[in-house]
Amino acid sequence: MKRLVVAGCGATGLALVQNLRALGENPILYDLPINNHRLQEISRQGGFFCQDGGERVKIDHVQVEPDPQTAFSQADEIFVAMVANRHQEFLERCSRFIPPKAAVLITPGQMSSVTFAQEFRRQDLPIPLIGEVESNLHVAYLSDELTISHVLKPASRFCAAFPAADTPKLIQIFGHYYCLKPAADVLECALNLPNIDVHPAGSLLNMGRIYRHGSHFYRDCIDPPIENCVVVQYNEKKQLMSRMGYTVRTSVANIPQIRRPADEAGGNPFHQIEGPNDLTHRYYTEELFAGLPLVVSLGKVIGSPVSMAQALLTIGSAALGQDFYRLGRTLENLGIPAQSPEELRNFLAAGRL
Repeated sequence: MKRLVVAGCGATGLALVQNLRALGENPILYDLPINNHRLQEISRQGGFFCQDGGERVKIDHVQVEPDPQTAFSQADEIFVAMVANRHQEFLERCSRFIPPKAAVLITPGQMSSVTFAQEFRRQDLPIPLIGEVESNLHVAYLSDELTISHVLKPASRFCAAFPAADTPKLIQIFGHYYCLKPAADVLECALNLPNIDVHPAGSLLNMGRIYRHGSHFYRDCIDPPIENCVVVQYNEKKQLMSRMGYTVRTSVANIPQIRRPADEAGGNPFHQIEGPNDLTHRYYTEELFAGLPLVVSLGKVIGSPVSMAQALLTIGSAALGQDFYRLGRTLENLGIPAQSPEELRNFLAAGRL
């Protein structure tokens, strides 16, 4: 039997374990020391729970392994389900134990495949097959420390490997577990992540409210004035993607439906998602680190204006006291030397210029 590892015990990671178990697999669950408390509790309980509707179902006999060498040294297939700003720590702790034969799928990616490949090169390690999904494989949340609830059922997802020439191999391996379709490359995947469209304006322009009272984002933070900002940023991103020759697969037309009051017919599962409740939430740290710097740097390289993304990045950097453009996932920081759409597409296709 193949040895599968899920790296990340948040909602997405636990949903991955649940799905893989339903398919007859027995994945190992790993996470960084920051989440040892949850791993220990899953181990103590013998599993975790899923509650969709009324019934709370236990997913039991979950294999937990906090030691990276034990978790990864014999791994065949690895799902990485961690926020982007923890990927570097993951690589520093785990990359030397990942076998060259392994295949790695990151969900969602946000250009993490390039980060992974560059780190393997830096350590002079063989590079495994690496790719990413353009959105989360599961839209779920933790309703308590050990209980996940699904917002949407799993759907088909676009994905790409880095280099993109390896995408067919990636789909051949991970298509056993999910319905995957080929994207042009990992940058097209990253720009089609819906979080980039909605999270920055909704979280950054509601900082005072969130700082004082917390929030349920989809209930509280995308009122019509915020929606207007989301639409401006989205349209700038569409222009950016058009210049790159990419297909746009996201839409912001469903925001009024997501904002719909939960007491209307059918309820609204998005309103059950709690957070952000403070300024350390991933809607800040992840989008300011991985989402906005990527969009702004791409706009500079190919000469396409992204003034809303730049404004939100400036506001976030000032409010949180960090220069996220300098620290974040820009093309320069990713080690991508391309200076035109053609050079960039060629680099992502072949892994080099």
